[in-house]
Amino acid sequence: MTATNPAKLLFKDREEFRSFHAGEERSFVVIALLYAVALAALTLVWAATRMPLAAAIPAYVAAFVVIGWAQYSLGNGLHEAVHHNLRNETSDRWAALLTAYPVGLTMTYREVHLKHHQHLGTGSDPEFSAYTSFPPTKRALMSRFLWFVSGIPAARQFVELQWNAATRQKRSYADFICFISVQLGLIWLFWWVYGNPLYYIAFWALPIATVGKLLSTTRVLCEHGSPTRDWVVRTIDGSRWQTWVMGAFDFNYHGEHHLWPSVPQAQLCRLHHLHRAYFEQHPEYQPFEGRFEFFSGGYLALLAHWFRVLPWRESVQVRSAS
Repeated sequence: MTATNPAKLLFKDREEFRSFHAGEERSFVVIALLYAVALAALTLVWAATRMPLAAAIPAYVAAFVVIGWAQYSLGNGLHEAVHHNLRNETSDRWAALLTAYPVGLTMTYREVHLKHHQHLGTGSDPEFSAYTSFPPTKRALMSRFLWFVSGIPAARQFVELQWNAATRQKRSYADFICFISVQLGLIWLFWWVYGNPLYYIAFWALPIATVGKLLSTTRVLCEHGSPTRDWVVRTIDGSRWQTWVMGAFDFNYHGEHHLWPSVPQAQLCRLHHLHRAYFEQHPEYQPFEGRFEFFSGGYLALLAHWFRVLPWRESVQVRSAS
């Protein structure tokens, strides 16, 4: 980051800076909408059980994908809670109940994510390998997508998080008990509604482990990965539907979030416009030692660009240099 505090460069005074710390309540509206989307998809699953098989299969697939996206997006809501931007300055109870426990997470994620902020670009960052091991070829990029949608990395991550929380004595047992209680409650609900607890596995546990994990790891790659540099900090601008597919809660303004993590999602768009104007007017301003980037066009355009520029096979020269 620059030697000068960016806040002192952008904001006229402390009062203006404080104005960017309002609007946390908007996140609850987003959370409610996400649950409504998940409920609509689960209703489609219920309807599909009464359809002919030819109609049921595409309905099941569509519901599976939508549920996975809604769960992933609720996990982005947990990110707001991690930074105490979900009316949880004094207690995480309600924030965790809304955004963590239902999607298979606990508040132990806070320790992991804050390390990402503190150790960005170093081996101490828990997500370091997720964005520095950039796929060198088109095949490697597609293989990466297949690996993360398999569900194996999500299962492994869950076990590692719980094991680390237990062995490092960082676990809140009340947090863990609440998590187990919510999951047992969900199993009972799926059993009651669908008549079979396997629907919980098929349409709640698996979507977040496959679709959710694919979206989260792809988003991290877009935020910090680069085919030409070891890592970057990237803000991605684009059409609203596209940024929300991958970046609900305005995750796409990720560069600004790294500079000012205390700013809630409701203010990130406004902060982005202020920051970008300053960035473009002051070429000497180089956040993160010149690793800060803006990309316009959205996540899909960025992924399409990478797919175009990457070769199908790694050249002999590249393999020798590595």
